[in-house]
Amino acid sequence: MRILTAWLLLCCATLAHAADWTAVVPGVEYLHIQRDGIDVHLVVVNLDEPSLAVVATASTERGLPVSEFAARRGAVVAINADYFDETHNPVGIAAG
Repeated sequence: MRILTAWLLLCCATLAHAADWTAVVPGVEYLHIQRDGIDVHLVVVNLDEPSLAVVATASTERGLPVSEFAARRGAVVAINADYFDETHNPVGIAAG
C-alpha cells in the first residue's frame, strides 16, 4: 500500500508541476488534471492562513453526501476521507 501511495503522489506531483493552479480563496489553490484516462483533483491548503478552518463531520452529519456537507458548512473544499458501513459509522481510523 505504501508503494502504491508513493507512486500515486509522484504521478500527481509530476502532472501538477507545470500546470496552472487556480487560486480559490486566500490559502487555497486547486488543480484539475484530465488527460490520458487520468482524472485528478488536487488541492493545496495553507493551514497558516488565518481565514481558514479545518472541520470534520459531526456525528449528526454522518451519511450526508460530500456536496451537501460542503453546502451546509459553507466549505470551500470538502473531501470524503473515510469509509463507512451501511449505518454510516466510520470503518477504520476516524477523527473529528
